[in-house]
Amino acid sequence: MRLLRSPVPAEGQPNPLDAARQFGPRIVDFTSAVVEDLREAQKTSDVDEQYGRSLAAMLETGESRGPNYVPYEPDLKPPLDAAVRLIAFYLTQFHPIPENDKWWGKGYTEWTSVSKAVPQFVGQYQPHLPDELGFYDLRIREVQERQVQIAKQYGIHGFAFYYYWFVGKRLLERPLDSFLTNTKIDFPFCLIWANENWTRRWDGREEDVLMAQDHSPESDLKFIEDLRPYIGHPNYIRIDGRPLIGVYRADQLPNPRQTVSRWREYCVKHGFGNPLLVAAQTFGFEDPTELGFDAAMQFPPHNEHSHGEFHIDYTTGRPRALHQGYRGFLCSYPALVKANLDGKPLPSYPLYESAFPMWDNTPRVPQRGKAFLYSSPELYKLWLSKLCERSIGANAKGNRLVFLNAWNEWAEGAHLEPDRRYGYAFLKATRETLDAASDRAAPATAPHPEREVIERLVDKPREPVLLYDMGKTGVERLYEGLSNQEQSGQVLQIRRFGIGTRSTMPMTLPEESPPARETSRMILTWLRGGDENAPVRIVTGVRDPIERNIHAFLEVVQQIMPNLAARYEADDVTGEELQELFLTMFDQSTPETWFDAELRSTFGVDVYATPFPHDKGFQILDKGRYRVLIVRKEDLDGGGNHAAAEFLSVPDTALFGADCEDEMLRGMAALLEVAPFPEHFVDRLLSTRYATHFYTPEELLTARARWGSFFVKPRPLWQ
Repeated sequence: MRLLRSPVPAEGQPNPLDAARQFGPRIVDFTSAVVEDLREAQKTSDVDEQYGRSLAAMLETGESRGPNYVPYEPDLKPPLDAAVRLIAFYLTQFHPIPENDKWWGKGYTEWTSVSKAVPQFVGQYQPHLPDELGFYDLRIREVQERQVQIAKQYGIHGFAFYYYWFVGKRLLERPLDSFLTNTKIDFPFCLIWANENWTRRWDGREEDVLMAQDHSPESDLKFIEDLRPYIGHPNYIRIDGRPLIGVYRADQLPNPRQTVSRWREYCVKHGFGNPLLVAAQTFGFEDPTELGFDAAMQFPPHNEHSHGEFHIDYTTGRPRALHQGYRGFLCSYPALVKANLDGKPLPSYPLYESAFPMWDNTPRVPQRGKAFLYSSPELYKLWLSKLCERSIGANAKGNRLVFLNAWNEWAEGAHLEPDRRYGYAFLKATRETLDAASDRAAPATAPHPEREVIERLVDKPREPVLLYDMGKTGVERLYEGLSNQEQSGQVLQIRRFGIGTRSTMPMTLPEESPPARETSRMILTWLRGGDENAPVRIVTGVRDPIERNIHAFLEVVQQIMPNLAARYEADDVTGEELQELFLTMFDQSTPETWFDAELRSTFGVDVYATPFPHDKGFQILDKGRYRVLIVRKEDLDGGGNHAAAEFLSVPDTALFGADCEDEMLRGMAALLEVAPFPEHFVDRLLSTRYATHFYTPEELLTARARWGSFFVKPRPLWQ
């Protein structure tokens, strides 16, 4: 392997060995050997800090469990009445067979590719090493017994086994047959026929075919006849009494309507009922009804999940390839999740949606594989939660299926089984998502306890002060300062009416929850009612839109990544990872839309109708009984402080409290603020009506210089 090299660090600069020392002597020795080897090979070259850390992290995974490792919960009970059935794809290629011995070498199994994987670019998570179950052999019955126990505990309803059948010849069938006959296993399952040619390319193409498919009327009948022991088993997954049979490449059947007709006729005749035939959406195929199938199931990252919109832009030169011949496709997992959260209407045909926890098939095709970067249990949880929500909304309970890719696709980096880095983190996210979906689907049995608190709040006759802004513009500091002042009246802080409310009352309302929406409606009724001559004072803030969005993103990113604090303390969070989440998962449009969508629509105040006095940094607008103070964060400690004190009729001493962000969030903000943002992103946010209204052209040039000073020249990934 020919490795890329970087210039020798200048004196006082970080050394890769320093990055490795924290991981133990064995890793230091390994890294030292690599560094010395490269120095000897090219006296003027060395490895940079990132490369050293990449080498160290690769071995650290094998030395000990990762910092994000989640342990097994032995007392966890299986869910009793799940609202959605989660079905995980299951690979059986974890035992040797004569065919693989011949094609790939004696003793070949899936672990062969997994164990020899190495990073192809800086920061890549490879190899994926199994944790509790180890490099198992599926000929050992106890392995599947333990797999089923874990799957049940963490909310997996059943396994979908890949079924390798070639005109009567079965491959890798032993684990499936063992699963079927093991009396200690009581777990639902179904089959997905992998009906493509078996080739050396692992991708179903025709070159160098090792085991070919040959479809014919005779093979149609032979196939469905061979399924009899499985679809007749009491644990076989059925939908409304219909056995579910999946086909990976339905579009490769030469006469699919005739094939499915033969299958249906056979199943009905022999008492299995009309099968539910499900076609996988692979290699561009979409609509199952065109082929006579009943439904489709997503098979990510196939089809829309691999569109170019998810490919990572390397104009910034990140990440750097470690192999000069690397030509792989790297995609953004956060962008993929965001696309699924935004969602698109369900098609007219029945569709079972799917998600994957991670994806990286470079162990199979090291220099040209596909990997989705920046995945995490938290992002996977968001994606799965959305799919469960859509399934609950679209289907009756017995027909709510969501597929997971996969239980054990280790060579594709797609596995729920515990590994050395994450442990049971993805399984825990699966169970928590399922429990939350089941709770939401259950009928409400009790009124919201917050209602009584809000009723006491709105009965108070005191004059309200409404801190009403888009968030992270400095108004939080004003809230802290006003909360302890008797003269301030009833202080409320609201981001969006109908979304969430914060007040001085001892009340916690999660955003977008039904209690929060009810609370906001009641407060708005209160503000609009009463004496028409009684003023309502409103304070709102503005801020450099990029800086505002960064800090607002950090306010919610811990909901996406609950273990973020631990990762930050362990120095395991990079500006690049945060930026990828920020650019793909966070709505950047709030500064541009908030004043029209909220302030004008709620109180009739159009801030853009009157020029903003940039020299003062604040402005007071009147609209009937509503008086609005707009203050820029950049001016809070100057004229804005005195203006707010006068506007609210309170002393201006320490009116604005301390910055509400803790040290960790300030540190992560610093990471983001020096990350090289795409130039088009900076230009877009600084050219909006919001930016040009509240800031002068000179101020915007200064802001662009601040963010633009970090632009770097484009260079290809492999240079």
